[in-house]
Amino acid sequence: MGRGTGRALMAGAFDSFKQRGLRSCLIWAHAKNNACFFYEAMGGKRVATRTTRLMGELTPEIGFGWRQLVTQKQKRSLLS
Repeated sequence: MGRGTGRALMAGAFDSFKQRGLRSCLIWAHAKNNACFFYEAMGGKRVATRTTRLMGELTPEIGFGWRQLVTQKQKRSLLS
């Protein structure tokens, strides 16, 4: 089980994005990454696929999207 580091990093990044006026986010991940579930647990939806090259090899990727970023402050108020 994790210790919350990834969740804290994502929440901090989303807070920073919102402060800069951004409202949505797209993150590309290797399709065979065992941690793809993490992006879904953070509210990301599978919105796209693509194939790119990584060290010369064709590599499938999945795009995880958030239409609306939720910040740490918003999450705390939703849980209260």
